[in-house]
Amino acid sequence: MYKRLFFRQKNNCIESPHCLSFNYGHCVSCKKPYTNGRSNYTCVPKPYCYSLEGENCTQCQVLFYVDEKGNCRRIPDKHCLFGNSTSCESCGSGYYLNSELKCQEIPVEHCREGDSTGCQKCETPYHMEYGRCLPNPDHCRNLECSKCDSYFHPEGGKCVENIEHCIYY
Repeated sequence: MYKRLFFRQKNNCIESPHCLSFNYGHCVSCKKPYTNGRSNYTCVPKPYCYSLEGENCTQCQVLFYVDEKGNCRRIPDKHCLFGNSTSCESCGSGYYLNSELKCQEIPVEHCREGDSTGCQKCETPYHMEYGRCLPNPDHCRNLECSKCDSYFHPEGGKCVENIEHCIYY
């Protein structure tokens, strides 16, 4: 059974739902991933933290890393998804991890996955041709026009508009 904890403040009892235990009217331990607030009366979520060990964050959200004080800080490389203050482990779409463990833009316009040598996968609605990402035919999600944008359907190697107001054909 869940035990509801309250603390006393100025002759009022106030519920502290994330507090595990109190000592002399102060919350001394919080449920994870909460930590004591500045006033020590409440538990507050530790910013950008997924998991805590004591009061230290052990795992942060994407784009953040755990610093030496157990807090989550923004990764300085703005295109890095996972890493720390000095190096990156994984980059966002359109970027690759270079030999210095930094995110670098893929040198092919509209490329989603690749490296310094070229592109392996283009953004939608582009296709790979001669090492470049070129636009698909109008309203086509792929080069063959077997998949189309909303309000269009494949017909005869192209995407044709659906009957008025129909999303799917």
